[in-house]
Formats: sequence, structure tokens, C-alpha cells
Amino acid sequence: MNTILKYFCLINMGVLACFSLQADVLIFQDTFNAADNSNLNADLTRQSGTQATQTYDKVGSGGAAEIAGNSLVITDSISPEYNAELNLDFGSVSALTSDGSFTIEFDLNSIGATFAGFGFNGAQNQPRPLVDASTDFGVLFLGSGHGDAGEISVREGTSEGFRATPAFALTGLVLLTVNTTSITTGNDFTVDMSIDGEIVDLNGVAGGNTFSNTWSTSSLYMSFDSLGTGSSTFDNYAVTAVPEPSTVLYMLTGMSLLGLGVLRKRSK
Repeated sequence: MNTILKYFCLINMGVLACFSLQADVLIFQDTFNAADNSNLNADLTRQSGTQATQTYDKVGSGGAAEIAGNSLVITDSISPEYNAELNLDFGSVSALTSDGSFTIEFDLNSIGATFAGFGFNGAQNQPRPLVDASTDFGVLFLGSGHGDAGEISVREGTSEGFRATPAFALTGLVLLTVNTTSITTGNDFTVDMSIDGEIVDLNGVAGGNTFSNTWSTSSLYMSFDSLGTGSSTFDNYAVTAVPEPSTVLYMLTGMSLLGLGVLRKRSK
């Protein structure tokens, strides 16, 4: 019997090893490690991932988006905000949602006087992407010149859905986890967010911190922006497809642990 259990556990461990080979898939990454330049597209060798190499569009007036100090720096002096949008429709990248989940991360190193922002947009090159009707999800990190400095405005369409009031700094590693089966008009998606590992409440409902919505279109564009004097600085932007553990994986793990427990008990 012990021999059978050993073989059973070994086979399960082998299957688990195969599952573990399902690694995250880097869809797009931009380190912004390039010479200082007002042309964001001057040197795209800094990018990696299955969808490299991609250009950026600049949208707005009275501001600038450039690479400086190996970072994306966006400045603005008048309203509306100035934006830098990646010229890639993530909705057309099937690998992004093939496993039901993907992450977006970037370093937010500084915030303009009014705000720094990041958003998902169903339409390309919107003049104000974080308050536009095509905005499926957006966050404004409110700066020192804003009346609600230190807070986060969660955007949906043309309005604010919720005002988050974190008890920690807004700068640091921003991590967004998006769960969806496909980027298709009307399909559901959720977003969870953290800054340097601290969870941000995106909905204000007791018992949950998750933002929920449906896609407005089957396209998905992502943009950074800034408003107010000073600069908003972003770095190490990455979009990654994340395989989710399957029910079979959980079952095999439990059965293997149970078998190993029996073997240890019998060997004593």
C-alpha cells in the first residue's frame, strides 16, 4: 500500500510541476530607461514583452510629456490635463485575458499640484481620458495643491464613483489586478489596487475593496496624465497576463498533501 501511495504522490507532484510551468506572460513593459528626450518614441528598445514595441501619443495643450531621469515625466500648466497614451489597443490582445486575470503596475514617483492620473479608455486619444464617457476605470492621485490632497478619486465615465482616503502615502509601486474573461462590450470586470502592498478601497462598500464595472467597448487603451503645476512622474510600467490556479490544481495539491501525511504517519 505504501508503494502505491508513493507512486500516487509522485505522479501528482509531476502534474503539479507541469501546472507550475504556467508562468506569468509579460505583455508589455516600458522601463523608460533612455536618454532624456521630449520625443517619447525616440528610443523604443527600452520596451519588452510580447507587444513591444509600441509608440505613445500625447494629448492636450499647455503641457509636455517626456523622458527625463529614466522616467516618464508629464507636466501641465492649464486645464484640461496633459496625457501620454500608449498607442496599443489591449482589447485586441487575446493573451491578456486568456487566463481571466492581468496586472498593471507602475511606480508613481511624484504627483503634480492638482493630480496624477491613470485610466482605461474605450476610445483612443480622448482629451480628458479620466472624465470621459469612454472611461471604464480611472484613478486620480490628488496632489498638494488640491483641496483633498492625499486622497484618490476613483473615476467611472464622466463622474467620480468613489473617493478613497488612504492612511498612507500615494507614491510608490501601484499595482492593479484586473479580473475579466474578455474585453468585450458589456462584459464584467473587476479591479483591485494596492500601493506598496497597502490595499486601496475602491468602492467604499463594507466587506470589499473591489471596483466593478462592465466594458464600454471592446477596445482598451491605457493612459497616464497630470494636471497642475509641477510634474507627475511614472516609471517601470508593465502589463502582465496572470494564470489563475485551476480547481484541478487545488484538488491535486490537497490529495498529494494527504498522501504524504499518510506516508509519514506509517513510517513512524
